[in-house]
Amino acid sequence: MRIFYAFPLPEEVADWLYKTSLALREKLAGGKVTPKENLHITAAFVGNVNEIKTDILSQILREVAANNTASTLSTCPPTRLRGADLICSKIKADDALFKINSDLTRLLAQKGFNVEKRFTPHVTLIRRPGFKPSFAELKKQTDFQSVSFTADKISLLESKTDGAFPRYITLKTEKLVSPSSK
Repeated sequence: MRIFYAFPLPEEVADWLYKTSLALREKLAGGKVTPKENLHITAAFVGNVNEIKTDILSQILREVAANNTASTLSTCPPTRLRGADLICSKIKADDALFKINSDLTRLLAQKGFNVEKRFTPHVTLIRRPGFKPSFAELKKQTDFQSVSFTADKISLLESKTDGAFPRYITLKTEKLVSPSSK
């Protein structure tokens, strides 16, 4: 099983980012728009694990959710991640989001999982884009309004690849602590 932790997006944010992706795609020479139901912010990528270990991963999810507060986030204009063949919206995050990632990374390492240490919060919009104008020109032509929202849940997901895009199956979701209750 390919497993990762992610912050699901509020429906209105996913709708808005998906529409933005479609508008961008019209100006590109190629690329695959991420399906709306796949839009998320990866909190930590675990990778291939034995199904037996999902109980441990669920326990880590519960512990992280119980000890971390919801995070206030904002979308940023579409950009290209260095070294990646994709267009994304980076996420401007408060310290709470980085603490969640740090706690996940620490707990996963304690349980023997290898986790990528680098954390760049983003939402992947388009994979393998082809550019008619340069990306810099494309950004100038695109009207992008930042959207703020609260990440108040974290999920454990399985990635199944059986088509053009992976399907993400939510295994478990936990609510993060409300900042007012801490």
